[in-house]
Amino acid sequence: MSDEMRQLASDVVKAAGRLASLEDVNAVVKKGAQVMKDEYNDEAKGSWFSGSVAGSWTYDRKGAFGAVEYELGPDKDRGGALANIYYFGGSNGGGNTGDIDGPAQREMPEIEKNLADIIEGLL
Repeated sequence: MSDEMRQLASDVVKAAGRLASLEDVNAVVKKGAQVMKDEYNDEAKGSWFSGSVAGSWTYDRKGAFGAVEYELGPDKDRGGALANIYYFGGSNGGGNTGDIDGPAQREMPEIEKNLADIIEGLL
């Protein structure tokens, strides 16, 4: 391994250690979770499920020390009990109304770009 490669490997290891403690990372991921939550709720407003599903999507920060993870989903205490039918249907059919993948697929490139900018700044 060349000296340049050793230095790069060392820099990446150091950057990874700093990355886990940065609030900038949390801010990027939290903003992405907020954008997705809003999009899921807005989409449900336009359906006949709007009374039970719209507004039920929430997010919570999860994970251990040094990790940044957000969990999104419909909150059953906020009217999200029928979200599974809205997205997947039930034993009598229905469903397939909501786009379960769309908001995440649209937001992930922005999250990845912002995280890459943070990592680049650390190297």
